[in-house]
Amino acid sequence: MHPALEHQDPKPYLTSEADVKLVDQMEDALQEPEIIRKRPRLSDLPLIHFTTDLTGLPLPALRRLYTIVTMTARLVVYFFPLIPFPRELWLLVESVSTLLDLPPVPTYAGLVLWNWERTTTDYDASVCLPRQFRVLYLLTGLEAEENFYRMMICMEYRAGRMYSHSITPLEIYSVLTQACYYLSEINSDHCDPTHFYYVVRPLYKPVTYRGEMDTEYVGPSAVQSPAIHFIDLCLGTRQSSSYGQLMRSTYVPKEFRELVEDGELALKLHTVENEWLLQRCREQLLAFRMIHRAVVQKYVEVYKTTTGTGGTELNAYLGNAIQATRRTMT
Repeated sequence: MHPALEHQDPKPYLTSEADVKLVDQMEDALQEPEIIRKRPRLSDLPLIHFTTDLTGLPLPALRRLYTIVTMTARLVVYFFPLIPFPRELWLLVESVSTLLDLPPVPTYAGLVLWNWERTTTDYDASVCLPRQFRVLYLLTGLEAEENFYRMMICMEYRAGRMYSHSITPLEIYSVLTQACYYLSEINSDHCDPTHFYYVVRPLYKPVTYRGEMDTEYVGPSAVQSPAIHFIDLCLGTRQSSSYGQLMRSTYVPKEFRELVEDGELALKLHTVENEWLLQRCREQLLAFRMIHRAVVQKYVEVYKTTTGTGGTELNAYLGNAIQATRRTMT
Protein backbone atom coordinates (compact mmCIF):
# COMPACT_ATOMS: atom_id res chain seq x y z
CA MET A 1 0.00 0.00 0.00
CA HIS A 2 1.30 3.46 -0.85
CA PRO A 3 2.04 5.59 2.28
CA ALA A 4 -0.35 8.32 1.05
CA LEU A 5 -3.24 5.86 1.51
CA GLU A 6 -2.45 5.27 5.18
CA HIS A 7 -4.91 6.64 7.74
CA GLN A 8 -5.71 5.96 11.39
CA ASP A 9 -7.93 6.91 14.33
CA PRO A 10 -7.02 10.48 15.40
CA LYS A 11 -8.48 10.24 18.93
CA PRO A 12 -5.36 8.77 20.63
CA TYR A 13 -3.49 11.92 19.56
CA LEU A 14 -6.04 14.44 20.86
CA THR A 15 -4.96 16.24 24.04
CA SER A 16 -8.38 17.23 25.38
CA GLU A 17 -11.26 15.03 26.58
CA ALA A 18 -13.68 17.55 25.05
CA ASP A 19 -11.96 17.17 21.66
CA VAL A 20 -12.21 13.37 21.89
CA LYS A 21 -15.90 13.62 22.80
CA LEU A 22 -16.59 15.87 19.81
CA VAL A 23 -14.90 13.49 17.36
CA ASP A 24 -16.76 10.57 18.95
CA GLN A 25 -20.09 12.31 18.37
CA MET A 26 -19.20 13.11 14.77
CA GLU A 27 -18.31 9.46 14.15
CA ASP A 28 -21.58 8.31 15.74
CA ALA A 29 -23.56 10.52 13.35
CA LEU A 30 -21.62 9.28 10.30
CA GLN A 31 -22.04 5.62 11.29
CA GLU A 32 -25.76 5.74 12.05
CA PRO A 33 -27.79 3.48 9.71
CA GLU A 34 -29.84 5.44 7.17
CA ILE A 35 -28.63 8.79 8.48
CA ILE A 36 -30.55 10.67 5.84
CA ARG A 37 -33.93 9.34 7.03
CA LYS A 38 -33.30 9.80 10.75
CA ARG A 39 -31.97 13.38 10.67
CA PRO A 40 -29.16 12.94 13.22
CA ARG A 41 -29.05 15.45 16.04
CA LEU A 42 -26.06 17.30 14.64
CA SER A 43 -27.41 20.44 16.31
CA ASP A 44 -26.41 18.83 19.63
CA LEU A 45 -22.73 18.73 18.75
CA PRO A 46 -20.87 20.64 21.47
CA LEU A 47 -19.76 23.99 20.11
CA ILE A 48 -16.25 24.04 21.52
CA HIS A 49 -12.96 25.53 20.49
CA PHE A 50 -10.77 22.60 19.46
CA THR A 51 -7.70 22.88 21.67
CA THR A 52 -5.46 20.10 20.31
CA ASP A 53 -2.50 21.40 18.31
CA LEU A 54 -3.23 19.70 14.99
CA THR A 55 0.29 20.31 13.71
CA GLY A 56 1.40 17.59 16.13
CA LEU A 57 -0.82 14.90 14.61
CA PRO A 58 0.80 12.28 12.37
CA LEU A 59 -0.37 12.50 8.76
CA PRO A 60 -2.45 9.26 8.86
CA ALA A 61 -4.43 10.58 11.86
CA LEU A 62 -4.88 13.98 10.21
CA ARG A 63 -6.26 12.30 7.06
CA ARG A 64 -8.89 10.35 9.01
CA LEU A 65 -9.83 13.51 10.91
CA TYR A 66 -10.24 15.32 7.57
CA THR A 67 -12.72 12.67 6.45
CA ILE A 68 -14.71 12.95 9.69
CA VAL A 69 -14.92 16.75 9.96
CA THR A 70 -15.60 17.53 6.29
CA MET A 71 -18.37 14.92 6.07
CA THR A 72 -19.90 16.22 9.30
CA ALA A 73 -19.76 19.80 8.01
CA ARG A 74 -21.51 18.72 4.79
CA LEU A 75 -24.34 17.14 6.79
CA VAL A 76 -24.71 20.31 8.88
CA VAL A 77 -25.04 22.38 5.69
CA TYR A 78 -27.56 19.89 4.27
CA PHE A 79 -29.78 19.52 7.35
CA PHE A 80 -29.61 23.13 8.57
CA PRO A 81 -29.28 25.32 5.46
CA LEU A 82 -30.93 28.37 7.02
CA ILE A 83 -28.82 28.74 10.15
CA PRO A 84 -25.32 30.28 10.28
CA PHE A 85 -22.61 27.65 9.99
CA PRO A 86 -21.08 27.05 13.47
CA ARG A 87 -17.87 29.07 13.71
CA GLU A 88 -16.16 26.50 15.96
CA LEU A 89 -16.77 23.69 13.49
CA TRP A 90 -15.63 25.85 10.57
CA LEU A 91 -12.33 26.68 12.32
CA LEU A 92 -11.69 22.97 12.84
CA VAL A 93 -12.54 22.07 9.23
CA GLU A 94 -10.40 24.90 7.92
CA SER A 95 -7.41 23.97 10.12
CA VAL A 96 -7.40 20.30 9.09
CA SER A 97 -7.92 21.11 5.41
CA THR A 98 -5.14 23.71 5.39
CA LEU A 99 -2.64 21.29 6.92
CA LEU A 100 -3.44 18.74 4.19
CA ASP A 101 -3.64 21.39 1.44
CA LEU A 102 -7.12 20.23 0.42
CA PRO A 103 -10.49 22.02 0.08
CA PRO A 104 -12.63 22.20 3.27
CA VAL A 105 -15.33 19.94 1.82
CA PRO A 106 -15.85 16.20 1.26
CA THR A 107 -13.55 15.13 -1.56
CA TYR A 108 -12.77 11.85 -3.27
CA ALA A 109 -9.74 11.66 -0.98
CA GLY A 110 -11.88 11.85 2.15
CA LEU A 111 -14.72 9.64 0.95
CA VAL A 112 -12.60 6.96 -0.76
CA LEU A 113 -8.83 7.10 -0.14
CA TRP A 114 -9.06 7.45 3.66
CA ASN A 115 -12.49 6.00 4.47
CA TRP A 116 -12.02 2.25 4.86
CA GLU A 117 -10.63 -0.55 6.94
CA ARG A 118 -9.68 -4.07 5.94
CA THR A 119 -11.99 -6.88 7.07
CA THR A 120 -9.37 -9.59 6.63
CA THR A 121 -5.63 -10.01 6.71
CA ASP A 122 -5.78 -12.98 4.35
CA TYR A 123 -5.56 -11.43 0.91
CA ASP A 124 -3.52 -11.22 -2.27
CA ALA A 125 -2.19 -7.66 -2.63
CA SER A 126 -2.45 -7.90 -6.41
CA VAL A 127 -6.22 -8.54 -6.28
CA CYS A 128 -8.69 -6.51 -4.18
CA LEU A 129 -12.22 -7.75 -3.54
CA PRO A 130 -15.07 -5.60 -2.18
CA ARG A 131 -15.68 -8.00 0.72
CA GLN A 132 -12.15 -7.29 1.97
CA PHE A 133 -13.09 -3.71 2.92
CA ARG A 134 -15.52 -1.96 5.23
CA VAL A 135 -16.49 1.66 4.60
CA LEU A 136 -16.06 3.66 7.81
CA TYR A 137 -18.33 6.67 7.31
CA LEU A 138 -21.33 7.47 5.12
CA LEU A 139 -23.26 10.65 4.36
CA THR A 140 -26.60 8.85 3.91
CA GLY A 141 -26.17 5.44 5.51
CA LEU A 142 -27.61 3.83 2.37
CA GLU A 143 -26.30 0.69 0.68
CA ALA A 144 -26.09 2.49 -2.68
CA GLU A 145 -23.57 4.95 -1.24
CA GLU A 146 -21.57 2.26 0.59
CA ASN A 147 -21.26 0.05 -2.49
CA PHE A 148 -20.17 3.00 -4.62
CA TYR A 149 -17.36 3.88 -2.19
CA ARG A 150 -16.30 0.25 -1.76
CA MET A 151 -15.74 -0.32 -5.49
CA MET A 152 -13.65 2.84 -5.80
CA ILE A 153 -11.70 1.93 -2.64
CA CYS A 154 -10.79 -1.39 -4.28
CA MET A 155 -9.51 0.42 -7.36
CA GLU A 156 -7.37 2.90 -5.43
CA TYR A 157 -5.99 0.30 -3.02
CA ARG A 158 -5.01 -1.96 -5.93
CA ALA A 159 -3.38 1.02 -7.67
CA GLY A 160 -1.28 1.70 -4.56
CA ARG A 161 1.34 -0.80 -5.76
CA MET A 162 1.71 1.12 -9.01
CA TYR A 163 3.31 4.33 -7.66
CA SER A 164 6.99 3.52 -7.89
CA HIS A 165 9.93 4.11 -10.17
CA SER A 166 9.97 0.38 -10.95
CA ILE A 167 6.50 0.55 -12.51
CA THR A 168 5.96 -1.54 -15.66
CA PRO A 169 3.33 -1.44 -18.44
CA LEU A 170 2.14 -4.86 -17.25
CA GLU A 171 1.35 -3.42 -13.80
CA ILE A 172 -0.61 -0.53 -15.36
CA TYR A 173 -2.54 -2.99 -17.52
CA SER A 174 -3.41 -5.11 -14.48
CA VAL A 175 -4.64 -2.05 -12.54
CA LEU A 176 -6.79 -0.88 -15.48
CA THR A 177 -8.27 -4.36 -16.02
CA GLN A 178 -9.38 -4.54 -12.41
CA ALA A 179 -10.58 -0.92 -12.49
CA CYS A 180 -12.87 -1.81 -15.40
CA TYR A 181 -14.30 -4.63 -13.30
CA TYR A 182 -14.94 -2.40 -10.29
CA LEU A 183 -16.61 0.27 -12.41
CA SER A 184 -18.75 -2.37 -14.14
CA GLU A 185 -19.87 -3.62 -10.73
CA ILE A 186 -21.09 -0.11 -9.88
CA ASN A 187 -23.06 -0.24 -13.10
CA SER A 188 -24.68 -3.55 -12.07
CA ASP A 189 -27.33 -3.94 -9.38
CA HIS A 190 -24.91 -3.23 -6.52
CA CYS A 191 -25.71 0.49 -6.44
CA ASP A 192 -29.37 1.45 -6.80
CA PRO A 193 -29.50 4.35 -9.32
CA THR A 194 -32.71 5.83 -7.87
CA HIS A 195 -31.28 5.99 -4.36
CA PHE A 196 -28.00 7.33 -5.70
CA TYR A 197 -29.57 10.11 -7.76
CA TYR A 198 -32.29 11.30 -5.38
CA VAL A 199 -30.69 10.67 -1.97
CA VAL A 200 -26.89 10.39 -2.26
CA ARG A 201 -26.23 12.83 -5.09
CA PRO A 202 -27.77 15.94 -3.42
CA LEU A 203 -25.14 15.63 -0.69
CA TYR A 204 -22.39 15.68 -3.33
CA LYS A 205 -23.40 18.91 -5.02
CA PRO A 206 -21.12 21.99 -4.97
CA VAL A 207 -21.31 24.07 -1.81
CA THR A 208 -20.49 27.71 -1.13
CA TYR A 209 -19.00 28.81 2.17
CA ARG A 210 -19.77 32.45 2.77
CA GLY A 211 -17.28 34.77 4.43
CA GLU A 212 -15.30 37.86 3.49
CA MET A 213 -15.10 36.23 0.06
CA ASP A 214 -17.66 33.61 -0.97
CA THR A 215 -15.92 30.45 -2.14
CA GLU A 216 -17.58 27.65 -4.07
CA TYR A 217 -16.20 24.13 -3.85
CA VAL A 218 -17.24 21.30 -6.11
CA GLY A 219 -18.42 17.94 -4.85
CA PRO A 220 -16.43 14.70 -4.79
CA SER A 221 -15.89 13.21 -8.22
CA ALA A 222 -14.11 10.25 -9.80
CA VAL A 223 -12.16 12.89 -11.75
CA GLN A 224 -10.30 13.45 -8.46
CA SER A 225 -8.91 9.88 -8.59
CA PRO A 226 -5.09 9.97 -8.26
CA ALA A 227 -4.84 6.54 -9.93
CA ILE A 228 -6.38 7.73 -13.20
CA HIS A 229 -4.35 10.97 -13.27
CA PHE A 230 -1.18 8.92 -12.71
CA ILE A 231 -2.06 6.48 -15.49
CA ASP A 232 -2.78 9.39 -17.85
CA LEU A 233 0.73 10.67 -17.12
CA CYS A 234 2.33 7.27 -17.72
CA LEU A 235 0.49 6.67 -21.00
CA GLY A 236 1.01 10.19 -22.33
CA THR A 237 -2.68 11.13 -22.34
CA ARG A 238 -2.87 14.92 -22.62
CA GLN A 239 -6.24 16.43 -21.82
CA SER A 240 -7.07 20.05 -22.55
CA SER A 241 -9.89 20.14 -19.97
CA SER A 242 -9.45 22.96 -17.44
CA TYR A 243 -11.77 21.03 -15.11
CA GLY A 244 -9.47 18.01 -15.06
CA GLN A 245 -6.51 20.28 -14.37
CA LEU A 246 -8.38 21.94 -11.48
CA MET A 247 -9.21 18.56 -9.95
CA ARG A 248 -5.60 17.42 -10.20
CA SER A 249 -4.08 20.62 -8.80
CA THR A 250 -6.56 21.28 -5.98
CA TYR A 251 -8.59 18.20 -5.04
CA VAL A 252 -5.98 15.43 -5.38
CA PRO A 253 -3.82 15.01 -2.22
CA LYS A 254 -0.46 16.71 -2.54
CA GLU A 255 1.49 13.43 -2.16
CA PHE A 256 -0.17 12.17 -5.35
CA ARG A 257 0.12 15.54 -7.10
CA GLU A 258 3.89 15.24 -6.80
CA LEU A 259 3.75 11.78 -8.40
CA VAL A 260 1.55 13.02 -11.24
CA GLU A 261 3.95 15.89 -11.90
CA ASP A 262 6.97 13.55 -12.05
CA GLY A 263 7.57 13.38 -15.79
CA GLU A 264 10.56 11.04 -15.36
CA LEU A 265 8.25 8.09 -14.73
CA ALA A 266 6.59 8.44 -18.11
CA LEU A 267 9.94 8.86 -19.89
CA LYS A 268 11.26 5.61 -18.38
CA LEU A 269 8.23 3.69 -19.62
CA HIS A 270 8.29 4.93 -23.21
CA THR A 271 10.82 2.64 -24.82
CA VAL A 272 10.66 0.65 -28.05
CA GLU A 273 10.47 -2.59 -26.04
CA ASN A 274 7.44 -1.35 -24.08
CA GLU A 275 5.46 0.12 -26.96
CA TRP A 276 3.28 -2.93 -27.69
CA LEU A 277 2.27 -3.26 -24.02
CA LEU A 278 1.69 0.50 -23.71
CA GLN A 279 -0.76 0.28 -26.61
CA ARG A 280 -2.65 -2.49 -24.80
CA CYS A 281 -2.75 -0.23 -21.72
CA ARG A 282 -4.20 2.63 -23.78
CA GLU A 283 -6.88 0.31 -25.13
CA GLN A 284 -7.75 -0.69 -21.57
CA LEU A 285 -7.83 2.96 -20.46
CA LEU A 286 -10.25 3.68 -23.31
CA ALA A 287 -12.41 0.74 -22.17
CA PHE A 288 -12.41 2.17 -18.62
CA ARG A 289 -13.59 5.56 -19.90
CA MET A 290 -16.32 4.00 -22.00
CA ILE A 291 -17.60 2.14 -18.91
CA HIS A 292 -17.41 5.45 -17.01
CA ARG A 293 -19.61 7.00 -19.68
CA ALA A 294 -22.10 4.12 -19.32
CA VAL A 295 -22.20 4.66 -15.54
CA VAL A 296 -22.92 8.36 -16.09
CA GLN A 297 -25.73 7.55 -18.51
CA LYS A 298 -27.33 5.18 -16.00
CA TYR A 299 -26.91 7.25 -12.86
CA VAL A 300 -27.19 10.82 -14.17
CA GLU A 301 -28.32 11.35 -17.76
CA VAL A 302 -31.37 9.09 -17.46
CA TYR A 303 -32.69 11.68 -14.99
CA LYS A 304 -32.33 14.44 -17.62
CA THR A 305 -29.27 15.94 -15.95
CA THR A 306 -25.90 16.58 -17.58
CA THR A 307 -23.99 18.01 -14.62
CA GLY A 308 -21.83 15.66 -12.56
CA THR A 309 -21.34 15.61 -8.80
CA GLY A 310 -18.17 17.59 -9.32
CA GLY A 311 -20.15 20.36 -11.02
CA THR A 312 -18.92 19.74 -14.56
CA GLU A 313 -20.67 19.09 -17.84
CA LEU A 314 -20.20 15.35 -18.01
CA ASN A 315 -20.51 14.92 -21.76
CA ALA A 316 -17.90 17.61 -22.37
CA TYR A 317 -15.41 16.23 -19.86
CA LEU A 318 -15.80 12.56 -20.74
CA GLY A 319 -15.81 13.33 -24.45
CA ASN A 320 -12.52 15.21 -24.06
CA ALA A 321 -10.99 12.37 -22.01
CA ILE A 322 -12.05 9.72 -24.53
CA GLN A 323 -10.71 11.70 -27.49
CA ALA A 324 -7.42 12.38 -25.66
CA THR A 325 -7.03 8.65 -25.01
CA ARG A 326 -7.78 7.78 -28.63
CA ARG A 327 -5.15 10.24 -29.83
CA THR A 328 -2.46 8.32 -27.94
CA MET A 329 -3.44 5.14 -29.79
CA THR A 330 -2.68 6.49 -33.29
